[in-house]
Amino acid sequence: MRFKITLSLAKVPSYLPFNYQYELSGWIYKVLKKADEEYSDFLHNNGYNNDQKIFKLFSFSHLHFSKFQKQDEGFRIDSREISFQIGFYMEKGTETFILGLFREQKGSIGNKKFQIDFKVSNVEVINYEITNTKIHLKTMSALVVSKHSERGKEYLAPDHQDYEWIFIENLLEKYKATKKTIPLDWQNFPFKLTILTEKPLSKLITIKADSEMKTKVRGYLYEFELIAPVEIIELGIMAGFGAENAMGFGCCEVVSLGE
Repeated sequence: MRFKITLSLAKVPSYLPFNYQYELSGWIYKVLKKADEEYSDFLHNNGYNNDQKIFKLFSFSHLHFSKFQKQDEGFRIDSREISFQIGFYMEKGTETFILGLFREQKGSIGNKKFQIDFKVSNVEVINYEITNTKIHLKTMSALVVSKHSERGKEYLAPDHQDYEWIFIENLLEKYKATKKTIPLDWQNFPFKLTILTEKPLSKLITIKADSEMKTKVRGYLYEFELIAPVEIIELGIMAGFGAENAMGFGCCEVVSLGE
């Protein structure tokens, strides 16, 4: 399920730090916890497990604001309303639950110097009917692909020789985490990732920026074509592509459906 959530700011202008994804993720968890503490705790502490990795199967986009100015430490937002998209990999038929969950919620995001206060003014469902195994997608938040090496975690650029297979393996691991098995006929499926953007934009994001536990995550913004089973494409659209989805990475929008 995908949703567009519109936020009405308490005042204009408002100021938002560049690195806000961790705080936005925290607000999402708080909203979930108010409605269903058991589900929120499951996501926060466990997620879906495939015996090797744990996945928290939701993703969200960057905040979108139409009028803004970049300053030294963040954005000056001159729009009364801002928005973002969020996807959950959950059973169909629970749209009403999510709609009610976010409606009229309030929150604050930012740090001591730059902070926005807001109220949810609208929540709408975004329907994607995926019927084909080829699709054209565009990132709405930086997409992260990484691997472990002797130097520790290595964030890969889209032109890295291992990028495609790690990208696809991540999707298969997420699917296995929820369904427990991979269909046998997928063993011969012609999975294919094609980067359509000539020069993907690198984004270095700081997580927990104002704490001793801060870390930096590198992802990329670009358009791509994916050939994969319909179920895998749906999972990626709802739960995110690549890694660190619950921190606001790998949320993508459909540009066009394949023929």
